[in-house]
Amino acid sequence: MSRTVPEPTEVDAPFWSGARRHELVLPRCDTCGRWFFPPHRRCPNCLAANVTWGRVSGRGDLYGWVEMHRAYRPFALEVPYNVVVVRLDEGPLMISNMTGVVWDELRLGLPVGVYFEQISDEITLPLFAPIAS
Repeated sequence: MSRTVPEPTEVDAPFWSGARRHELVLPRCDTCGRWFFPPHRRCPNCLAANVTWGRVSGRGDLYGWVEMHRAYRPFALEVPYNVVVVRLDEGPLMISNMTGVVWDELRLGLPVGVYFEQISDEITLPLFAPIAS
């Protein structure tokens, strides 16, 4: 399976560094205390600029999903593939892919956990799989 390779930026570099260590790290606002994703220079909740990064649990629940039957880029995943939205226990939503699941068994609130797949020397992707509740 081939994947589109993300290009890290100055803003999201801590996210990709954490993934290479097999840690899910996200930005958190020091003013309002909210975790958020995707990374920004300012908190999307209160617009404060004092943002720090920290490790989150990597656990959450299935918030939504779709099964894709068309490759929109020549270097995208092989079809069909899934795109899932996970609500992390810490609050933010993350878009990713899920493995280890039969589509007919998906349900809202399905407990999931992060795992990591190295796709290049620089990029390791956080993916999700069902876990026991």
